[in-house]
Amino acid sequence: MYVQFQDGTSFGDDKYALHMLQIRRGALKALRRLQEIYQMQGEEKFRQALRRPPNPREIREASSVEELFIEPLRRIQREFGTVEAIRRMREKLSNAEVKLADLDAKMPER
Repeated sequence: MYVQFQDGTSFGDDKYALHMLQIRRGALKALRRLQEIYQMQGEEKFRQALRRPPNPREIREASSVEELFIEPLRRIQREFGTVEAIRRMREKLSNAEVKLADLDAKMPER
């Protein structure tokens, strides 16, 4: 439906690209919130926050963010522990920031 190539060029449906942009923005917000909770309140509060779904009043596309970003972290936390979930959260956060910046940069040009 939409692809953005590594060189920054893209092809596809602009509506779908905007939909993906909303999901990425929501993911970034949710991951930043989890990271902040971990840094400020520790592992136990992080685990509690991870169990809660994203609030649709705060995060657009909350159900997609939960399905694509939060639920995989929950599985990692159950299978490999909290330390690994935190490591993966940081990795996803870094990736989300880069991808969002790339997509944001291309959207005005389309």
